[in-house]
Amino acid sequence: MKIVRYIQANMEKQLNDWEEAACRIAPELEGKDSRTVRDHAEAMLEFIIKDLSAPESRKRQSGRVLVQAEQRMLRPPPNGTAGSASSRA
Repeated sequence: MKIVRYIQANMEKQLNDWEEAACRIAPELEGKDSRTVRDHAEAMLEFIIKDLSAPESRKRQSGRVLVQAEQRMLRPPPNGTAGSASSRA
């Protein structure tokens, strides 16, 4: 769970970066209590940590595997693949 460790180790920096970005996007937040700007970001990061740390249910794991299989099937074949029109000519 490298991403979980990364978020945990860098949470304060991420929250500072979020606060700066939020103030650039919405200048009316400038000068507000930083808790006003940071509360939701911190809650989201904590949710992500909790969610990624939880064991995956069989149903969720199966769904992820199916999505990955579907994505592989939808990818175009690599150039020069046997059976292509150019290889039959």
